[in-house]
Order: sequence, then structure tokens, then C-alpha cells
Amino acid sequence: MIARLVTDLARRLLTWALASVLIGVVLLVAGDDFWRGFGLQAALWGLIDALIALVALRSARRDGTAGEDARATRIRRILWLNAGLDLAYIAIGAGLVAIAGDANPFLAGNGWGIAVQGGFLLVFDVVHAMRVPMPGAASRA
Repeated sequence: MIARLVTDLARRLLTWALASVLIGVVLLVAGDDFWRGFGLQAALWGLIDALIALVALRSARRDGTAGEDARATRIRRILWLNAGLDLAYIAIGAGLVAIAGDANPFLAGNGWGIAVQGGFLLVFDVVHAMRVPMPGAASRA
């Protein structure tokens, strides 16, 4: 049950990651300063998200079904911790936008890129954290 949830989560994250890299590369090549900054963040975050997703896929295959409650608790904690970090990413992105203003479109694009990635990941992490079964749910099912 938990392995399936982690597999689904990882596949969704990998899809987002690949889309981010693709869009980021296009914006880096074809965009103006603002969109190059946004594209840089999309590509970098996409690469990191892809690495995380691949590690999660490997972990889901290796862990099997042993210790469902412990695994569920660990995954839920990780997702909620990540949600807190996502709020920080959004704030950092907004800070860069505020600092850059109109004077530095590349920096503003980076800020918006960070904020968008953080916003997506916040929704992603909260939705998935809420889907992780509470301890004992597997034995009650």
C-alpha cells in the first residue's frame, strides 16, 4: 500500500520534473532576460526533482510491504517538512522579485521561477501528505 503511494508520488514528481526541464531549456534558449531567469530555475529545479523522484522510485521497489505504519509515518513527516520548506522557497522567490524590481529582469525571473516551483511543491507535498494513511489504517482495511 505505501510502496504504491510512493511510486505514484514519485511518478507524478518525475512528470513535473521532466516538464520543468523541457520548459526551462526552451526559455533559456528563446527567452528574454526575465524568461531566461525563470527558465534557469525551472531547469535546475526540474533536475533536482527528477533525482528525488528516481530515488523515491528505487526506494519504493526495495522496501516492499514490511513496516507499513512506520514507513507511512516517515513519509508523512517528510512531506510535511517539505511543505514547510516550500513556504520558505516561495518567500525567497518573492524576496528576489522585490529586490530585483524592474532594474534586473533576470533576477526577477529567477525569483518568479523559485516562487512558482515552491508553490507547486507546496500543493504537491500537502496533497500527498494528506493521502498517506494514518498508523493502523493498513491493518483496519
